[in-house]
Amino acid sequence: MARVAFIGLGAMGLRMAKRLAQADGIEVAVYDIDPARIADMPAPARRATSIADAAADADGIFSVVPADKHTRAVVTEYLEVAKPGQIFVDFSTIGPATVDEVARQLSSKGVRTIAAGMTKSLGGADNGTLSLFIGGLDQIPEVLRPAFDAIAADLMMVGSHGAAKALKLVNNMVVATLDVVMTEALTLGLQYGIAYEVLTDALQAQGGDSWTLQNHIIPHVLPDILGPGFFSTRLLMKDMKLYVEFAKSQDLPAFFAGNSLAAYRGAIAHGFSEHYHMVIARWYERAARVGERPVTALPEGLDQAAVVSRLAAGVAAVQALVTADAVRILGRMDVAPKDAAFYLESGSAGNDSLGEMVRALDGNEAKTDVRRLLADLDAVVSLAEDAAVPGAVFEIGRHTALALLDRFGPELDLWQTVKAVR
Repeated sequence: MARVAFIGLGAMGLRMAKRLAQADGIEVAVYDIDPARIADMPAPARRATSIADAAADADGIFSVVPADKHTRAVVTEYLEVAKPGQIFVDFSTIGPATVDEVARQLSSKGVRTIAAGMTKSLGGADNGTLSLFIGGLDQIPEVLRPAFDAIAADLMMVGSHGAAKALKLVNNMVVATLDVVMTEALTLGLQYGIAYEVLTDALQAQGGDSWTLQNHIIPHVLPDILGPGFFSTRLLMKDMKLYVEFAKSQDLPAFFAGNSLAAYRGAIAHGFSEHYHMVIARWYERAARVGERPVTALPEGLDQAAVVSRLAAGVAAVQALVTADAVRILGRMDVAPKDAAFYLESGSAGNDSLGEMVRALDGNEAKTDVRRLLADLDAVVSLAEDAAVPGAVFEIGRHTALALLDRFGPELDLWQTVKAVR
């Protein structure tokens, strides 16, 4: 019988704890600083009175808390009762340096640490199909295997504690960037009189498909399901701040993450802090005054299908550039490009460009010409100019492409740049 102490019963934690409590061969004790959340946890889970009470006889201590400071607080209290042989598993989205710090503290007590980065969001937590980046151990200890089997469908052993948390931050950066660029494209298309569904169909067919399109845009933005109860704007903004700090620690720019951070900050200023983060669609529409002014006439010589194709190509171009950014920064954490691409494709960052990169790194004839990406982005920026819609991500994308051409030369295959991590 595996004994698990589960600390943190927020949106993700409560769902995970419920799955553990319902699984055979697992005893679960739960704790949260909010008594109401503990009360929401049904039997047969034991409702603990403190972290120390939950952890007293546990084989594994699972922690899912909001931020670095909360992980440190959990570990500080747990250290008072920690026993050699126990295993601390942190699922929180925190910085690589923080998980390395707490792992050292726990090691002094004979406690091993597993760093777990979660992807696949609330749906994965509900149905036990999370994808987890696992760092710190080469394999899951046998005593905790039933617990991991109950909450995850995919376990990726990625190396160090820090690598697992870096992968989570990078995954979320890609997700946030794709959410924002697709929202910008939808807003721009709407100003030209193009329905959301027309553009999402084109993205799926023209190289711009992604996990985020299928799980954020289509099921939430199109039917306007954007209220509280899902992953909030506030929490995603926190993740983007962590990514920006991580990139800074690696002496790398974070152009796409910085723009996403600003977008979510703007949505919060409009009162959307606790709404589902895809509420930025409403913020972009307001910023561009879509629906408040006449629809923009299609550019001379272009029909609606041509504009849709240009928008889809622009989204695909940003997708390729942010994918390359993601793999390059993971190289600083000693994650090989092919491995990084595979891990990210397996998580919620998965998209058409990652699939193409994996094929290219496998030695197949898959190349992405940066000059073509630049031309695609120039075309979208021209549309944004004519329609007086900001198009910020597309602007960042084309200047990123120009920077790559300046650094590596005009005959540039984007996938070769992922190997230049130093």
